[in-house]
Amino acid sequence: MRHGLRDRKLIQLLLVTGGLAVHVACECDERVFNVPISDELYEQLLAADGSLNCDSLCGIAPTDTGSSTPYDQSTSYGTGSTGTDPWQDWTARCRLVKVDWQQSAVACNLSESCSIGRRPLGLQPHPTTARTLGMHFAEICRLEAASVVAFRRLAEELARHGAPVALQQAAERSARDEARHAVLTARLARRHGADPVAPVVDDVDDRPLVQLAIHNAVEGCVGEAFGAVQAAHAAEHATDPEIARTMRSIARDEAEHAALSFAIADWIRPRLDEAERHQLDQALTEAVARLRRSRAVPLAQEDRQRAGLPDEAERGRWLDQLDSALWSAEA
Repeated sequence: MRHGLRDRKLIQLLLVTGGLAVHVACECDERVFNVPISDELYEQLLAADGSLNCDSLCGIAPTDTGSSTPYDQSTSYGTGSTGTDPWQDWTARCRLVKVDWQQSAVACNLSESCSIGRRPLGLQPHPTTARTLGMHFAEICRLEAASVVAFRRLAEELARHGAPVALQQAAERSARDEARHAVLTARLARRHGADPVAPVVDDVDDRPLVQLAIHNAVEGCVGEAFGAVQAAHAAEHATDPEIARTMRSIARDEAEHAALSFAIADWIRPRLDEAERHQLDQALTEAVARLRRSRAVPLAQEDRQRAGLPDEAERGRWLDQLDSALWSAEA
């Protein structure tokens, strides 16, 4: 797709802001809650010297409905029949507590992965508490591979809704980019001692245009834009030469994908009614708010330097710039 002036400026902004992670720098939207348990189970777990199966105790194992959390979520983003938010992938930490000094419980702390490609609807969670560099890239590889599905679906949906052929072709090209990214990040994962797991993506029903717009805003205009900045930063700051080379290859692709997301948003918005535009703006605003609440992945400092991850001050500056230049104007 030949980029217009706005798209070229957007690509330049994303690369310059990042200093030129792959999507390796953050976790989003922390959720904390207590799960009551019996006193007997409490004593058994206590005797196990803190060896807790947090995924099981906090209820985040995948279910046949595709839900990845044990509580009702406030926003569905139009996910079809399941009514869940399928682009949330959760990791869990937990500890034993006594609520009000009486009720035995497990205190659960869930963290949502974010800004890792364009996650498709129906993506099944694959929770992991591993925080080695290899497992980190293995998870990135899984989500890059899932993005292939997302872009192929996007191309089909754009065709169904009568979008310009240039947008359809750009989505197909983006799917090929993501397939290459999956190969590159799989290589990094294996080099650091981990084997990637293939994504599991359920079939979903055809979506109305407003739901396509919402998914594009959350996963593309917000997620991929921030991911492009992170990739550019990693390309310049990773102390591991192979990681730096890989991120340099990925960064411009991700900036192109973000530019495509905004081009799709420009095409869709005039076709929505006032209520649908309000729904779209609210979803984008909420996505930015989740990103602002995000925090650094707990990798060892040496691994963070090898991967070229930013510090919190840098991430804050990026968010301010992106919000001012892109997201606030879009909403």
